[in-house]
Amino acid sequence: MSAEDKLVVLEYNKAVSELKLLESELEYYLAFVDSEKESFSNNYRNELASRDIIFPEPTDEPEEKLNREQRRKRKKVSEQIKKLYKKIAIETHPDKLAALSPKDRKRKERLFRAAATAFEEGKTSLLRDLASELEIPLPPIVKEDIASVSEDIQEKKGEVDAVKGTVAYAWTMATDPDIRDEIMATYVDFIVEAHACES
Repeated sequence: MSAEDKLVVLEYNKAVSELKLLESELEYYLAFVDSEKESFSNNYRNELASRDIIFPEPTDEPEEKLNREQRRKRKKVSEQIKKLYKKIAIETHPDKLAALSPKDRKRKERLFRAAATAFEEGKTSLLRDLASELEIPLPPIVKEDIASVSEDIQEKKGEVDAVKGTVAYAWTMATDPDIRDEIMATYVDFIVEAHACES
């Protein structure tokens, strides 16, 4: 392996490590906020009740999902990763799993779905991980792979920042009850003002 190739591999591994750290950080923040979700909701309802405010129950509108073609256009993967995906699909396609035990069939079906999603979303590092799990030889790492992981890093940073920018996060992080009350009062003021603008 040339010195340049070794640097590419090291840069890729560094980027993947950063991505995994961000994924763990996001998982932690989401779990942290979720652990206080009921308490936050109760405090919100209590604050509304203390002001004699009643809002209609919110309706959950389904999030608009991108179709397969839109996801593929969103992010490009290298030709090597496309070939790697095809190898994964050949080995894990449900039509080829009939002879396997139920346990092995479930595992490969799970890997097939994960690979399809990873490919559609351009998740190079996940496809490489899945191929490793299936003991499929990995293609050499190229600059496009690093660029793909770098895009994932930026996306994940945005997700982390989005969670950290929520009222629920600020309220959960506050340990002082007076600060929590102040955050909740400010939040309810904002909601009341937003509803007044809509009317």
